[in-house]
Amino acid sequence: MESPKYLNLACGDSYVISSSWHNLDFVASSDFVVRANLLDRLPFPDNYFDIVYSSHFIEHIPVNQVCSFLTECFRVLKPRG
Repeated sequence: MESPKYLNLACGDSYVISSSWHNLDFVASSDFVVRANLLDRLPFPDNYFDIVYSSHFIEHIPVNQVCSFLTECFRVLKPRG
């Protein structure tokens, strides 16, 4: 069975050190965080993650970009994720 894959978006200093977790933020605060513009296309294939997690980020996204951000989250999330 394949190991689960988890995505932590806009993690800041609250990242998870585990081979199962991918931590992304606009500023890489650690070697465990990958720098990415989270309002662009996420750098992963469709249906890749079992869980997509983000906390205290959506309220900072410009209103006209929230829908596209959530669409990207669902794109990389596996069915039933």
